[in-house]
Amino acid sequence: MIAATLYQAGVAPQPVDADHLDTHCGNNDGVLWADLVNPSAEELAHVAEEFALHPLALESALQANERPAMERFPSHGFVVVYAANGDKVSLFFTTTWLICVRGTTTPPWQPELVLARFNVRHAAHPSVAALVYEILDDIVDGHEESVDGFVDEIDEIEDRILEGGAVSREVEKEVLQLRRRLIHARRRISPVRDVIQELRRGRDDQFDDPEIDLGLADVGDHALRVVDQIDTHRDLLASAFETHLATMSNQMNLVMRQLSAWGAIALAATLIAGIYGMNFTHMPELDWRVGYPMALGLMVVVGFTLYRLFKRRDWL
Repeated sequence: MIAATLYQAGVAPQPVDADHLDTHCGNNDGVLWADLVNPSAEELAHVAEEFALHPLALESALQANERPAMERFPSHGFVVVYAANGDKVSLFFTTTWLICVRGTTTPPWQPELVLARFNVRHAAHPSVAALVYEILDDIVDGHEESVDGFVDEIDEIEDRILEGGAVSREVEKEVLQLRRRLIHARRRISPVRDVIQELRRGRDDQFDDPEIDLGLADVGDHALRVVDQIDTHRDLLASAFETHLATMSNQMNLVMRQLSAWGAIALAATLIAGIYGMNFTHMPELDWRVGYPMALGLMVVVGFTLYRLFKRRDWL
């Protein structure tokens, strides 16, 4: 699907027919935004031909695991970033037009909000640089909201670990899954700061606007803050996992102490029974009338004494 809009100073945004994009691709009468959502091969080929998109940039836009980056080709610039939900966003741009190729419309990547802010903030002087800034700002904000959601999940895992009622395998599975999600989130947001720094290097005149430059600097700071938050969450998760392992080790030690204590009590009774079960002829207690009750009583006394001793030492 192709949705195209023309933005001009002092004029309401005008929709543009996707079949007539070539009439605006070289004009300086405004900013043309062409939004391609899950484009077909025919649609992508049509746009690539009309705007002379570089084959290498087009290949990067189609690859699934392309690293976020900013590249400059002879006829246009090219940016690849990822939304917090993993949606890939590829931007082809010059001073007069911007082509956005993306997979889905799933939040937190919300082009409608981007365009609404663009219309409010830059209606008097619409530019491609301003549109790129708004897109990157929205994507980074989405990452920030997504990373904030990890806090609740980590807190829940920590609470379950401290309560001691969590099943070991379930906690380990949740920790590993959350850790994997944090790694993926860091891979998506970490290179964004390099993309922004490349845009601010001054090689494109349209990004020399002081207002746009300050905005991009702010977006870069937000991206760095998101990376720091992810690293903090990873440290918290590692600490929670270590606490979980320590808790499991303590529980194992407690069980082993209890088993050892009950084993010692049983061993004392078994020892007494073994001695009187050797069936030697000359054992004075064998012919004693109270020998049997005495042996049972000795087992009880020794067992009770050991029980009290282990109980006092908190082994039982």
